[in-house]
Amino acid sequence: MTWAESVSNIGKLDISCLGYDCCYVELQIARAPNANVSVEVSTAILDFYAQIQNYNFTTGKSNFPGKKMVIGFTGLVWKTSTKVGIGAFTRPSNEIIYVVMEFSPPGNRRGQFLANVFPAKE
Repeated sequence: MTWAESVSNIGKLDISCLGYDCCYVELQIARAPNANVSVEVSTAILDFYAQIQNYNFTTGKSNFPGKKMVIGFTGLVWKTSTKVGIGAFTRPSNEIIYVVMEFSPPGNRRGQFLANVFPAKE
């Protein structure tokens, strides 16, 4: 929760890992008053996976470079990442839940997407 709380103090996402080579992914979720944080975190995970629609399995890149993120999806399915830690922090003053996922070993390595991110098997 420490990293999620730090993100909430900054009040914005760290976009430094948009160039990839990062082991964590952050997401801000606007929340309704009295929202259940566990439900919102589950929704965040589904939102990360939904980025699959932006990912091009042939090129290993976003179909919409600079516009649609894919690092949440690729982080979740990265072949060599075997552990994930999820933290969430909410700051009542701005009604936003900050969700941070950290992957180990780190994924989202520049130039290694085709070798580590695969389409779902049918």
